[in-house]
Amino acid sequence: MVGGFKSLIITTSKSHTCRANHIWIEMFKGKMSICTVSAKTDPFDVNGWWKQGRQVRWVLAEYGAWAYYWWKEVVGFGRG
Repeated sequence: MVGGFKSLIITTSKSHTCRANHIWIEMFKGKMSICTVSAKTDPFDVNGWWKQGRQVRWVLAEYGAWAYYWWKEVVGFGRG
């Protein structure tokens, strides 16, 4: 339990849901139940994202963000 809360629902973009879920679960592991869902109005198309330049950029940005997140963990950047 954190601040009196037992669970948290995170709403984010479809292309960002997996990473957001991973980060929040790591932050509150064993302290709170986390549920991550994508916004209903998000235009990201999981079945055809490669057909639109804007959506390709979103996917590439997510891969970059995952790489950065991994790098921070490996080198210990940001740890207190």
